[in-house]
Amino acid sequence: MNRLRESWVGTFLIIFGGQAFSLLGSFAVNFALIWWLTVETGSATVLAWATIAAVLPQALISPFAGPFIDRWDRRWTMIGADLAIAATSVVLIAAFAAGDPSPAWVLAVLALRAVGAAFHTPASQAAVPMYVPADELMRVAGWSFFLTSGMAMAGPVLGAFLMGIAPMTAVIAVDVAGALIATASLLVVRIPNPERAAEEVAAPDVLREMAAGWRELVRHPGLVALTVS
Repeated sequence: MNRLRESWVGTFLIIFGGQAFSLLGSFAVNFALIWWLTVETGSATVLAWATIAAVLPQALISPFAGPFIDRWDRRWTMIGADLAIAATSVVLIAAFAAGDPSPAWVLAVLALRAVGAAFHTPASQAAVPMYVPADELMRVAGWSFFLTSGMAMAGPVLGAFLMGIAPMTAVIAVDVAGALIATASLLVVRIPNPERAAEEVAAPDVLREMAAGWRELVRHPGLVALTVS
């Protein structure tokens, strides 16, 4: 515990900084893609579908991803998710360089990016207690909430600004750069994995473990309100 206490601040700041770039790029590009679809089609329906594609897959998949993430290496899960989302951006850059892609294709890419986020976000949250002392978790949770909220506001501003001065290929490249910075930050730190019992190493019983998690959640009404919000 003493060793953890001595080293956690540096680890947190490195990860925090890398994730700031990753989130900023992701929010900027998601906004740019949704706005591009709206302008290109002039359709409120397409705007609605784009918003759904950017959000719904993550909301649906995250609860089922949790039992798997509990068994996987959190750091490598975050790296894999970051690189997978960056790969969709690389494909988008190629598509926009070749000409305007179809709206349906962009909607599909938005959904794929949300799938990556469905694994990245819970892995990032589950990793924090592995390198932050228990008595610092509330403070770190506040910083993490500030980071996510701040990037959720700054990302669209950056995306709108870049759309006004640069082609879509350059806007999307911001996401690739952010993902590479986040990956580099994760490669230079160590995030311990929890010790697991034999039943925790075996293939997960997803529904049973989701039910157990829900029972634990409802024991704390404040957590339910926070989760739903």
